[in-house]
Amino acid sequence: MLCSGTSMSNSGKTKMNYLRTPQGQWGRYYWRKTHSRSLYSFDIEPKSKRAMKTDEKTAFQQKILKQMKSLGKRAYRGQIAAELSISSTSENPPHIHTAIKNFLEARS
Repeated sequence: MLCSGTSMSNSGKTKMNYLRTPQGQWGRYYWRKTHSRSLYSFDIEPKSKRAMKTDEKTAFQQKILKQMKSLGKRAYRGQIAAELSISSTSENPPHIHTAIKNFLEARS
């Protein structure tokens, strides 16, 4: 892939000249696609806002932090897109829009 210096040792091309080649453009495209997405997985039960205790919220935030650190990620500063898959085992689960809202509030 790319060297951290200003020149490529194997071809003698500078970094900018390499990035203008089809191989360099494909390499940058591939790097952006593989490093721009993160997948996080959690085994938590969706609950209403009052049913989720402070300790559970803190534990959830710690799980997010641990997974982000393992992937070498920092705090997100812009907009994010999320795909959520929620299932409940309780007899009377919260409405789906409420569960997602509480999930996102517990994250922040």
